[in-house]
Amino acid sequence: MNDNQFTNKLGNDFMIIKEDGIEIIDVYPKNIDGSANLDVGFKLVEQRFNQSWLLREVQREKEYELGKFSSREIGVLALYAAVKGRFDNLKVNKDVKKKLREKADTLIIGDEILKGTIDSKYFSLGLEKEGALNLEEESKKYNIYYLTFMKEKVIISKGRSLSSALVVLYNYGLLLEKFENQINPLLKQSSIHLAEREVLKKLYIGK
Repeated sequence: MNDNQFTNKLGNDFMIIKEDGIEIIDVYPKNIDGSANLDVGFKLVEQRFNQSWLLREVQREKEYELGKFSSREIGVLALYAAVKGRFDNLKVNKDVKKKLREKADTLIIGDEILKGTIDSKYFSLGLEKEGALNLEEESKKYNIYYLTFMKEKVIISKGRSLSSALVVLYNYGLLLEKFENQINPLLKQSSIHLAEREVLKKLYIGK
């Protein structure tokens, strides 16, 4: 992804600031008056001494490191994924969430409801599945985690009732689908490894 693609894809909703000297790209959502909303944003910083790029989340005057990347290209893709994952509205179906809360009192019913709205490759309520959200029971409560293709467990939420856990899984399942539709086409144009792709996916879903 080059700079023009990056700027065009973010549209007019974000303020993109490039600082002189060491290359730094700051991205903030815009206020109604067009100024940058500095409450929350993201920053990509060049590290010349080791030829890497740091991605940071900015919350007012505090910065939190999210990842380090070996090239500018992957760093820009990571910045884009983080921005889109954080600020894009997620379109959820309220009727589906209502069904999950009120009718999904067993895994079988929950599975049927979810399969009617999310591709089953993005979740599993039974056998553990890589590249998907998994539901596990623990002490009569349920945990949700994403299992990367590198077999890393990324905890989404823990200790929920079944209906509550299914709603969380539904929300994150939509995010995984959105990642595949919105970010994955860009990755196919880049020389990015599977492990790096999984890092970008975690950034996109906020984990």
